[in-house]
Amino acid sequence: MENNQCVYIHKNKCTKEVFYVGIGTVSRPYSLARHKTWHEYVANNEYEVEILHENISLKDACIIEGDLINKYGRRCINTGTLFNIHGGKLINLECDINVGRPKVPEQNKHICRSITVSQENFNNIGLYQVESMSKLVDSLLREFLKNEQ
Repeated sequence: MENNQCVYIHKNKCTKEVFYVGIGTVSRPYSLARHKTWHEYVANNEYEVEILHENISLKDACIIEGDLINKYGRRCINTGTLFNIHGGKLINLECDINVGRPKVPEQNKHICRSITVSQENFNNIGLYQVESMSKLVDSLLREFLKNEQ
């Protein structure tokens, strides 16, 4: 496995408040390919990028990212300052909420990103249920990855 990943934060230049945590290769921290709420925030606030870890494996980056997201909390669930939508990139599941059995596609079993739910299914459930499932699977995957080291 290549050690080409980094973990980074975006923080408000004036207040120093951390508003985004991410992972990727060295160019990702500076990318503007972000979701709508991130763009709305930076339209009114200057920000700076801080690289926290460099040249690490994807597995290590995912674990660190998840820990930082838990530390700072997310605005979308009223637990903190981050505009991150997902609780980290440890999970990449296609969820069939109607039967309640998440499926991990074969090509994504090594490292997973985020729970994805079809729009039709999302309309039938609340954010809380998705968030609860995400936290549970994050927790189980973290334990599994730590035990593999």
